[in-house]
Amino acid sequence: MGNSNELSNEARLLMLIIIEKNGSIDDLHDLGYEYFQITMFLKNEITNGNAIFKDGKLLITEQGLIAKNELIKILNIDNT
Repeated sequence: MGNSNELSNEARLLMLIIIEKNGSIDDLHDLGYEYFQITMFLKNEITNGNAIFKDGKLLITEQGLIAKNELIKILNIDNT
């Protein structure tokens, strides 16, 4: 999986959760992604409006929360 320059839906969901919860990108690294790829993925989420830098922190936006919820539906994950 680490050779891809695109995130799978599962990995993208994990990325958005990491941003939302201020989690560790090591979870994506453990899936086989290199740190330079993860950085690129983070930049893409910022460019797409799903995350912003505010007061030195990376935060998920309302749009990012909507994207996360859409991915949960697509992946048929029970979010209860």
